[in-house]
Amino acid sequence: MTYIVSVTHFCEVHGPSMIMCTQAVNNPDTLSDYYSPQLPEAQFCQSCIFQIPNPGKNADDVSPSSSVTDLGKTPPSEGSGSLINEPEFESSRTTLTLEDQISSLLSSTNDSKRQKRRPVTLKTQSSRNPNTFFVSTQFPTNTDVYSSLRQIIVKLFTAETNADSTKPVVFGNSKHGYSVALTFSLVDKTARGSERKYAIIVTSNWEIDLFSNYTFILTNLNQMVRRILITGQQIQAKAAAPIEAISNNDFYLRRSAGLPKAKSMTEILQDDKLFLKLHMWASLMLDALEDTKHV
Repeated sequence: MTYIVSVTHFCEVHGPSMIMCTQAVNNPDTLSDYYSPQLPEAQFCQSCIFQIPNPGKNADDVSPSSSVTDLGKTPPSEGSGSLINEPEFESSRTTLTLEDQISSLLSSTNDSKRQKRRPVTLKTQSSRNPNTFFVSTQFPTNTDVYSSLRQIIVKLFTAETNADSTKPVVFGNSKHGYSVALTFSLVDKTARGSERKYAIIVTSNWEIDLFSNYTFILTNLNQMVRRILITGQQIQAKAAAPIEAISNNDFYLRRSAGLPKAKSMTEILQDDKLFLKLHMWASLMLDALEDTKHV
């Protein structure tokens, strides 16, 4: 495992769920072992599915077997500080690099032309080491890693808490690894409690690695979550309008009448490239951490 970054969600249908995980692969010959297999549709709903815009100008031209999207290389790292320049995330080299790469690989396609669900794998090559790649999938293909991450996610959403939700949660053991996580919520009036709960988790199987790089990891977690929350708040402010004064429970019960029962983070934030950006951000952080990991 060494380091792995997970984007997770407490799904109303499936409970604690993994949306995306990003990990380093240090042997190019084994890359295909990390690519996502075909996954059963019943295992997901719109709230917890890992999805990206389809590559190519016409989704019908894309082969269902072409499940790997190559996003090139991570940009060279400059120092060991934050990967996200504040206050404007959009002006950082991370996002600009990502947008440039996405523009050459993806085009906006009409929803009616989107393909049916196919396995999604995002791949980025390290700018530091040509033999290192960063791969994002819905789940890790290694069953032991999946089992450990599953235990971590369930524990985070059901047992581990912090009185201040803006503060990190740190926990772990030698069996499942050591994690630092930031939880956050996005407003969605069609969800139970009018919000959907998420977390971004960085896990290492070496406690010394996690705490040696704790400040770096937490700085970048804080800034990524902050950017997500700011985007959510801006969208909510634009959408704010007088509505009938009804209780949230009534709204939740009535939502089946033409209202969406599940929303992905991409829909809530109105950004279909969100997971591409999260992949690039996670890849940059893992690339910076590669030189510091326990041998």
